[in-house]
Amino acid sequence: MSEGALVLLDRLLAEVTSLRKEVQELKEIPAAAPNVEDESMDVHAVMEYLGVGKYAAYELFRRNDFPAIRIGKQLRTTRKLLDKWLEEQSKNEKTYLRVVNR
Repeated sequence: MSEGALVLLDRLLAEVTSLRKEVQELKEIPAAAPNVEDESMDVHAVMEYLGVGKYAAYELFRRNDFPAIRIGKQLRTTRKLLDKWLEEQSKNEKTYLRVVNR
């Protein structure tokens, strides 16, 4: 082998070694946790989150002021929008909450 070919092989080996180190470092970086506030919530997730029944959850999704969209046959919202809506509702003087002792 010529000297030029050996130099080229050394450079390639150094580049491969460097790339392997970079890949290993990337593997060690923990994956970012999904932002729970931005996750989509369906009716069942809203039921669980709010501790309400199916009927109450569907009634929320039927409200014109409730932040929801329909994707096909599924109704969706996000936790962030739901929390913001709940906060706005608690500030609204016309909103009446019924408290039930369980």
